[in-house]
Amino acid sequence: MEFEIKINGNPLTELTPIQRAKTAIIYYHGFSSSKEKSLFRARILSSLGYYVLLPDASGHGLRADECNPDYEKPDKTFWDILVKTITESPDLINYLCEKKGFSPNDIVFCGHSMGAMAAAGAFVKIPFGKLVMFNGTLDYEALSEYFNKIFFNDDESLKKIKETIRYYSPSEHLSKLENRDILMIDGDKDIIVPVRFNEKVYNSLVPFYRDKSRLNHTILPRTTHEMTVRSMELMDAWLKDREGNE
Repeated sequence: MEFEIKINGNPLTELTPIQRAKTAIIYYHGFSSSKEKSLFRARILSSLGYYVLLPDASGHGLRADECNPDYEKPDKTFWDILVKTITESPDLINYLCEKKGFSPNDIVFCGHSMGAMAAAGAFVKIPFGKLVMFNGTLDYEALSEYFNKIFFNDDESLKKIKETIRYYSPSEHLSKLENRDILMIDGDKDIIVPVRFNEKVYNSLVPFYRDKSRLNHTILPRTTHEMTVRSMELMDAWLKDREGNE
């Protein structure tokens, strides 16, 4: 079943499976996308037995009038939207725990591209749950440098962006990820968010893990900046395996 709801005035879509779900997924869409455009993926997840909560990011979908991002060039507005999405996440968690009865550890922070980065930023600030990332990076600063080199070549603007994002970037807070459940899925041909950023962070994270099975970085061959059927299959298998290990 699907319902349109509001949390603190912000619109979301709620998908509930036929049987009571053990796991709740907050799915954050990517830059220039929306919750409506993500419904197909969410319906697949719901059909697999997951409860799914779909928010619209500021400047997107039903919240398009909040700001005016340049979808062709991810400037400072991109990062402002990312940070706002992260700071709004506690409201979603409170709703899931207090209104829907989910245990905090049964919440999965998930997303694609910018949404994956928002999921990771929320995950770092909250000491529970699981993280699933599709084509996003844990290193915000590395991506900001990459975007600046491609689109802007403006060191002063880059400095301001880094001042904004450093507090939220997961790569700056690796100790808060210690031994936590993380799945990262990237495409080896992704030129929008190159896989090398997560490869570097993954190698830095490994020493923080006593149980290496809780950290998974899967790189899909011949895959670009896309969330594929194979990606969703891997996510479902990984989540069910983690449930079996709790």
